[in-house]
Amino acid sequence: MLFIQPEYKYLLKGTDQVGEYEIQVRSQDELFLILHTPVVGKVCKVFGTLGASAQKVLELLLLCHTLKKEGALQVSLLSPYMGYSRQDHNEFMRSYGLKWTFDLLQAAGVDEVITIDIHEPLLSEILFTKSHLINISPFSLWEPYFYQYAQQGYSFVFPDKGAFQRYTPLHAFSCAYFEKKRTLENVEVVGMHGKMHQRVVIVDDILDSGKTLLQTCIALQKLGVKESVVFVTHGVFSDIAWHQIFTLGVKFIYCTNSLPSTLSLQHPCIKILSIRPMLEPYIL
Repeated sequence: MLFIQPEYKYLLKGTDQVGEYEIQVRSQDELFLILHTPVVGKVCKVFGTLGASAQKVLELLLLCHTLKKEGALQVSLLSPYMGYSRQDHNEFMRSYGLKWTFDLLQAAGVDEVITIDIHEPLLSEILFTKSHLINISPFSLWEPYFYQYAQQGYSFVFPDKGAFQRYTPLHAFSCAYFEKKRTLENVEVVGMHGKMHQRVVIVDDILDSGKTLLQTCIALQKLGVKESVVFVTHGVFSDIAWHQIFTLGVKFIYCTNSLPSTLSLQHPCIKILSIRPMLEPYIL
């Protein structure tokens, strides 16, 4: 049985066995959830994300908790974009968003998390020891495009070593990656490892404000790169910095529709690919 937050219905059109529920807001802004589909003894999958407004996060957690309370055999969270996954550093006197997220999910009775290209998969598995984590690689979605660009003589460039290590099939081609230096407010792109041509494919997991990508493109231009295309799994596009990359030799940005915000994104140089084929084995 599948329960879908309304914002994600665009990804699951035509899906059968969809459970019904409603959210009410009562006095003192307290949320109240009513299930309209029995779930006793059923495997339930909830489609949503914690990377949303505070109320949407509470609605998601309340739904998971209610499903478990009402006798669901298993509750899985199918979250294409895993909110707070970038807050993966346990720093003194600062919140630890990733750990907080998994603690909330476990407290709400979630048995399994299914996500796409999580920022720090190994750390997440350690934190989520009481439940199962499935981290789907976007490689199968990008693969035809990657090999097409490789045949045209493009090299592959990664903004950090972690991204480079996640795409081992590409190591057969010309590859390079940068080191990242974290400051209090920003991430700086520093030394590069590997070799590359004058045309490159930049591969990363998230495009948020675009500042890291912008630094990467500036560094590549200084190293003689003339043309590039960008592949990012999650397109947040939270700032306007990313607009500047098109002045630095970037021809196209490829990203998935893992976030509802991509539905309203209109740009001639941004190509949106659906993640639905990647999710099919996990929907029901």
